[in-house]
Amino acid sequence: MKKKLTAIITACAMMATIVPTAAFATDVTPTAEAAAASVSTATATTSDIEVNVFGFSNDPDTDKVYVQVKGDDVHSGYLVSAYINNSSEPVLSKYLRSGNNEFSFSKSNIPDIDDPYGNNTLTVVIMDKSWNTIYNQTFDQEYAATTAEKVVFSLQDGSGTNDRKIDVKFDANYYPSGDDYIRIEGLDSTGKVVGNKVTHTLDAYDLSDDVDGDNMRALEVPINVDFNSNATSARVSFYSGGKVVSEFTKTLSLAPKYGEISELELVFDSNEIYRGETVTGTLYYVNKEGKRYDITNEATYTYSDGGRVCSEKNTDKPEFTVKDNAAYGSNLVITAKYGTYAQSDSVLLTVAEKLTNNKVKLSTTNAKVGTKANVTFTLLNASGNTTKLDFKPTKVNFRFLDASDSTAKFNFTAANLSGLSTNGTMSGYVECDKACTGKIELTFSDDSGHKYRVLSDTFTFSNQVTPEKRTVTLTFGSKIMDINGTSKTMDVGPIAYQNRTFVPLRAIGDAFDATTEWDNKTNKITIKYDNKTIVMTLGSPNYTVNGVAKPAMDVNPYVVAGVNRTMVPLRFIGEALGFEVDALPYADGHGVEKVVISNK
Repeated sequence: MKKKLTAIITACAMMATIVPTAAFATDVTPTAEAAAASVSTATATTSDIEVNVFGFSNDPDTDKVYVQVKGDDVHSGYLVSAYINNSSEPVLSKYLRSGNNEFSFSKSNIPDIDDPYGNNTLTVVIMDKSWNTIYNQTFDQEYAATTAEKVVFSLQDGSGTNDRKIDVKFDANYYPSGDDYIRIEGLDSTGKVVGNKVTHTLDAYDLSDDVDGDNMRALEVPINVDFNSNATSARVSFYSGGKVVSEFTKTLSLAPKYGEISELELVFDSNEIYRGETVTGTLYYVNKEGKRYDITNEATYTYSDGGRVCSEKNTDKPEFTVKDNAAYGSNLVITAKYGTYAQSDSVLLTVAEKLTNNKVKLSTTNAKVGTKANVTFTLLNASGNTTKLDFKPTKVNFRFLDASDSTAKFNFTAANLSGLSTNGTMSGYVECDKACTGKIELTFSDDSGHKYRVLSDTFTFSNQVTPEKRTVTLTFGSKIMDINGTSKTMDVGPIAYQNRTFVPLRAIGDAFDATTEWDNKTNKITIKYDNKTIVMTLGSPNYTVNGVAKPAMDVNPYVVAGVNRTMVPLRFIGEALGFEVDALPYADGHGVEKVVISNK
């Protein structure tokens, strides 16, 4: 293509010689600028002038370029000039004698003469004694075949043995001759040739420019060999002058890079996509051993959406942009294909209405790594007031967004969802295996297609967590518990029994983000809070704190019939956990109306 373009330019220059030009003063030797101007405005040629150029090539055996001028119209005193790449400065400027003339100049004046992919030109201009241009011709640099000094073979990664490619690199100065070629042969485990041989003739214009800055030319050679099941390797050889160049022969293993493939996994964060959203997925190579490798950038991708979903598609990775007017419910099928063999995976995505991330208030915004922290979620409207759902959710999906540690594993366990539609609250347990920060996203939905998405403020998991300061107020005769001004309904309220105040263990534990466990076999009750672990036994006055036995209580924990809630003596459990416990009398001073528990 480069030579064709040069030929067109040369032809245009030759056509330009038909138009006359003004002569220069006869007693002045032309300057380089004047000569160059004469090249571009050349106006006349003489039919009996012949110019031959020799050595204008990358041939390393010659170090000079020769310009020969002859013909009956060559007269003494005519000036011949030669210009490289239309430069304003000539590499040759000589007065002619009558008859035959031959001049030369060094190849050192030609840039990148040794580059077989160079595009140098040499323009020869002849002027008569009146400074009229009588000859103007441009010559293209010729290319001589050179010997390869370095050849590198590598097999493209893949899982099959057929339809793969070999990457071949040559040193930058290599220029193939007409009989240079690459041969590929399949070999079995004993080194015996199996299947047919494939040859690929080398052409200079098949070689790419400098690859990856390593000063080498590269090309891809398709294998296309029916290796059959016995082929374990491929022998690649470089032939030059009809003979194999042994030092440029290499045997490449056909074993795939990631081990024997089991399946491909194309993964997206969600099967729902939204208008205007740019979505990116990940492709995994899963081998027979179950190991997964991210090969997202090693595959190709196709999109089947009938033009209804995507405004932009990327075939080099699973990334696309959803149209702003894509119809809700429209489907998009993305198929990943790895290599040229039949290994692929497809994912169906559906355009959905994007839900607004409403706010949710959390009873706590921090938790200790590796422990389950009880969190109360309270729905808030745009004004920051508590709100509730207008439908009864049946499931909840969660995500831990923008985690500071992407390797962290986050778990969420929801309690009863019914409170979301009655008072806008829900309790759940959050857990993470590593210290990190992020935001909790919850999406509530039912079987009728209703959805509601909320997003929390930043939540922190750390190795050492200082419990949040809380005050809990319980009222006798009421199932309402007040936690720092927020009301929460219990199954059972405080009970006066055996001259002691008993409170529901689970409710108190959840109020302070303590962990409570029940062992049905041993009837043991375990409460974990901060750095303390309390173990009590149903029906027994004995208990321990961090494994140390404490003085026996004068009453025993028991279970309230009907609601199946474990009740524990408030004074003992409060003191064991380090809480302050106060009793508030009625206004008239007779009897206890409320009990206040605080970790302050």
